[in-house]
Amino acid sequence: MNLHGLAPALGATCNLLLSIYVLLSDRRSRLNQVYFFWGLCITTWNACTYFLFTTPAEALGAATFWATVLQYGVIFLPVASLHLCLLVAEVPARKTLAALYLLHLCLGITHALGFFTQAPKHLEYGWYSQASYGFYVYAAAYLQSVAAIWIMIRRRQALPPIRRRRLDAMILAQTLIVTLGSNDLLPILGIERYPFLGAVIYPYGSVAAVFYGIIVAYSVLQHQLLDVHIALGRSSAHFVRFGFLLVIGLALQIAFWRIAPTEFTATALVSSLVVLMLSTLLASFLFPRLLGIPVERLDRRLHGDRFEAQDRVRNFVENMIWYDDIEALLDDLHGILARTLEIGSYKIVLRDEVQQSFVVHRAHPPDDGAAIPETKSNSPIFQYFEWSKSEYLALSAKYARPGESNMGRLARRQFASVGAEFAFPLTSQNEPFGLLLVGPKNNGSEYSGTDIALLVGLVKNLSLMVNQIRLKTQIRQNQDFELLGKMSRGMAHDLNNLLTPVSTLLQLSSEPGQDGALDTELLPVALRNVKTMRAYIRES
Repeated sequence: MNLHGLAPALGATCNLLLSIYVLLSDRRSRLNQVYFFWGLCITTWNACTYFLFTTPAEALGAATFWATVLQYGVIFLPVASLHLCLLVAEVPARKTLAALYLLHLCLGITHALGFFTQAPKHLEYGWYSQASYGFYVYAAAYLQSVAAIWIMIRRRQALPPIRRRRLDAMILAQTLIVTLGSNDLLPILGIERYPFLGAVIYPYGSVAAVFYGIIVAYSVLQHQLLDVHIALGRSSAHFVRFGFLLVIGLALQIAFWRIAPTEFTATALVSSLVVLMLSTLLASFLFPRLLGIPVERLDRRLHGDRFEAQDRVRNFVENMIWYDDIEALLDDLHGILARTLEIGSYKIVLRDEVQQSFVVHRAHPPDDGAAIPETKSNSPIFQYFEWSKSEYLALSAKYARPGESNMGRLARRQFASVGAEFAFPLTSQNEPFGLLLVGPKNNGSEYSGTDIALLVGLVKNLSLMVNQIRLKTQIRQNQDFELLGKMSRGMAHDLNNLLTPVSTLLQLSSEPGQDGALDTELLPVALRNVKTMRAYIRES
């Protein structure tokens, strides 16, 4: 087994699979499209590097082919990387990006004409291209990858905490791959040994590509990067956990094997990975508290709690169809919000169909002051949701999105006294009928991308079920009214029949000479009917 070829092969596989998955999750997302293009570039670089490191020293023709293909991937890496970072940081730069893409397209043309690199040269660990005129221009343009890191660091200071996490992962991954990727440019520029050290330059960029894929994959799973939402159950969480351990263990072994003066063999690699996985598996199931509370908290943060919360929310959503009472639904919703998602306070606001205003239907805690500002269907908060098509509004300034509309600021100002962090709309056919106002978390921690994604999905299904229950309730009320009308008409008919003898008695009593007949014939009937009417009224 070739140690030098193992790292780029692993990097190409990880990044290709992740890029395809990201694109398939939403083909229309510009962020996902740019990430897929970037993933193809880095996959081409890593895959061709694998073939260059495994091609024999005497096979110049094959090495020339793979070196040529490799550079087509490398040429567009800096601009794709910058474009991706700008999208994540929400920094508009269309004209600058258009000019940079044109520059790299010109570099691709110089490569096709043979002015970008020369014939490859075989070094200690494999073949490497040699720079020509176009590559020196590319080396200068490579500084835009460094500029992307600087832009993200500057942008991070102005973003709310929930957006900073996206940049934290991207800054770390980008710094890693730019630093170690620059190392791989040195042999192409003719520098075969590290200055002042004399050691042969090792291609650490391929190892960086592996860790880049790990960082991005984890951030995607945590809803902190890209436009991908993933829900995993308990068993899937274990699979992902061990998959991460396998890739991380393999990447670390590649790095240590290069440093340590030991013999690299396939048997030793596989054996060490098997021992790593089995020991981790046994320790996690047989001795879950062996490593102490700090590690346990870290493990919950990385794997368990997030995935278990998704599992519980998903089960609750699946069972919503069995609810026919809104109070029972909201009782179980309380368990999801307060215990699973650890939300310290919340308010559920519903529309009063009689007054056509919005009132607090449920609040937690109940004595937190459930009053809300006067809210109508045309209030700024509902106009904001209708105009922006957003799935939520950050009511706290620390979560506010940059460049927010005036309507969003008006809505935040209107609900400033409520003390909520986020507002999620309850809608039916794009018509609002309520709000879920979410306050701070129990432990004081900030809301993550995972929390927001879970709440968005939960509220969408909650809107559907609450609206269905309200419609069923209205139908039952209408049926009750219809039945009451029928009963009223029947009672009126019966009362009219009972009143007929009484009315006849009163009419005849006003005529002279009818006393005897009235006493013997109509009076007993009238008295009996009056008693019947009284009993009828008491029973109704």
